[in-house]
Parts: sequence; structure tokens; C-alpha cells
Amino acid sequence: MDVKKEKVKVLFLIWRYTGDYNLINDMVLGINPEEYAVRVCYLTGSFDGKNSLDKKCHVFYLEDETKEYIAKSKVKMIRALLEALKKDKPDIIHCHRHKPTLIGTVAAFFARIPYIVSHVHGLNRTRGGLRRIINSIIFRKVAKVIAVSKGVRVDVLQTNPSLATVKAIAVWNGVDIKRIERGPEVRAGARKALALNTDTIAFGTVGRLVPTKGHNILINAFKDVSVQLPTAKLIIAGDGSLRAELTKQAEELGLSEKIKFIGFTRNVPELLHALDVFVFPSLAEGLPLGLLEAMVAKLPVVASRVGGIPEVVSDGFARLVEAEDAVALAKAMVAYGSLSEEKRATMGADAKMRVQKDFSKEMMCARIEKVYEEIME
Repeated sequence: MDVKKEKVKVLFLIWRYTGDYNLINDMVLGINPEEYAVRVCYLTGSFDGKNSLDKKCHVFYLEDETKEYIAKSKVKMIRALLEALKKDKPDIIHCHRHKPTLIGTVAAFFARIPYIVSHVHGLNRTRGGLRRIINSIIFRKVAKVIAVSKGVRVDVLQTNPSLATVKAIAVWNGVDIKRIERGPEVRAGARKALALNTDTIAFGTVGRLVPTKGHNILINAFKDVSVQLPTAKLIIAGDGSLRAELTKQAEELGLSEKIKFIGFTRNVPELLHALDVFVFPSLAEGLPLGLLEAMVAKLPVVASRVGGIPEVVSDGFARLVEAEDAVALAKAMVAYGSLSEEKRATMGADAKMRVQKDFSKEMMCARIEKVYEEIME
């Protein structure tokens, strides 16, 4: 008589619930449900009925459980998580980013949870001596540190000299290709919605309007682009603390009619299919989902040579420039904007094939499962 194998219980630990997050959702729902029972705990933030994970797996919100705001008290948070761990008894706690790793490691120690995984999503996450000291303590209890790119892995090891090299592993981010794909008929409607004429060369970018994303560099570069390509327009999707400042910058450069700030949008796939060239001028990146999504939408790419970006793109469909170099950025944008539609289409097809080969959500989840298998051997 066959004995049914018990599933490995994995608890994803997330700092704050702020709505659906495709990367986490794809991991949670993509990890093999026959082998793993994945649950999600949000340390802060409350249930709002809009989380698509609520109906698909076991999700709990620690502040709802405690009936109080606990974000400012790590002691209260650790106590609340400890109680939850005693009830749930996961085999693995998968902590995303620093705060959940700190809280999760301490709670897991007292709850006697055997395996902890820390997931690092960006560059320069070990800031200052205090963070380094804290990491040197908690990383002793962590079985593996997952970095979202090889560049992030190098950064983690360089800034945390006490971390054993074998503990750090790179697992590339992946995207749901089917979620981004659209038929050719979508492009016309998407361009019409953005008031783009048939002869407009549409450059675009997607991301938070914060300093590290380099939008100010992009706007400066676009001043030169608009002179050399009079029909060019720039679409900036996203919101953040710099929106007013960036809008003012565009006005002062006389680009108000050329640059369109559309704010936060959930219709990213449609937006991408309206563009001709995707631009990503970040100063620091782990492995950006926006870049992968643009490649699925068959867009040639101009991007900064930072973090994990060089691991994703190739000369066949992308041109990399040094971060903060507005002159080089403008030159690359003009070069790609001057290409024929046929040439850009060929480059875009190559970009999509690159994602299909190495950066799908299925490949990401398979690699994460391999990490779980290795730590439990």
C-alpha cells in the first residue's frame, strides 16, 4: 500500500500588503502544489478583498490577526509571528527582503522552524555597519540567500563578508509570459488611447518615480532625442515622490507636449504594446520585471548597464549605456528610434525569445524548488 507523501509546508513572509504583486503571486502559485503547500503571511497591512491570492492559497495578515497596528514594534511583531508559526508549523520560511528576514529568523528560532530562506531583490541592500552586523548574526541561521541576479549575489557577498559563498545563490526573476502577450490588433487601440499618431516614435518606461529609477536623466536625454526625431514622444508610466519635480523638469525643457506622464496603471501590457522602444535608465537594479515584460511585448531595449540588466539583454535587441550618462542614452534612443519598423520587430522577437528561454515564471519557480530540495537534503 502506497503511503502518500506529505507536502513540504512553505511560508512566504512579506513585509507589507499593498495590493497584488505579480512576482510574489507568480512564485506562490507557480511552485508545484503536488510537492509544496505554500502559504503567505503579510507582516503589515490588512485584508481588503482585492488580493488575488486570498482565494487561491492560505493567506493571513498579521495585523488582522493581532487586531492592532504592529509595524513600529518589532517585539510585538515577533510575538505575533511566533504564535502563528506555532499553529502553522511550516518546514521552510521564505523571507522576502531584509525586515521579514530579521523578524522571521528570530521568530523561527523560538518556534524551532528548521529552514529559513532569505530573498534579496535589489542592489545595495546592506547599508551601513549596523545592517552588516545584523546580517552577520541572522545569516548564520539562514539556509540559503537567494539573489534575483548574479549581480545582486556579488553585491550581497561583497557587503556581507561573513556570509559563506555557498549559501548565496542567484535565481533570476521570471514573468508570466501569457499575461503580457497580446495579439497584433491591440497595438492600434493602445496607441489611440495614448493619442499617438501612426508616424509617432513612442519611447516608454515603467517604474516608480523615485531617484534610483533615473527619470531625470531620461528627460534630459529626451531633449536631444526630440530634436533629432521630431515625431518622438516619451510615455512615462508610474507614480512616486518625484512626479511633481519631473513634470516641472519637462516643462522647463519645453517638453510638456512631448512627454506624457500617465501615472500608475494596471494596464501595463497594453501600454507596452503601444510603444516602439522601451527605455530603462535606472541607477541601480536587481533584475527588473518591467524590463522582462517589455521584452515579452517584443520591444527593443535601451537600458543602463547596472545590476542584473546585462545578464538579461544582448546586443541583438538591446543597447546598454552607463547610468547617469544622458548623452549616451540619447544617442542610443535616436539610433533605435531611427530604425525601420521591420528591424525593430525583428529585434523585439529576439527579445521575447530571450525571456522564453531563461526568464519565464515556470523557470523561476523550478529554480526555487531546487533551492528547497537542496536545503532539505
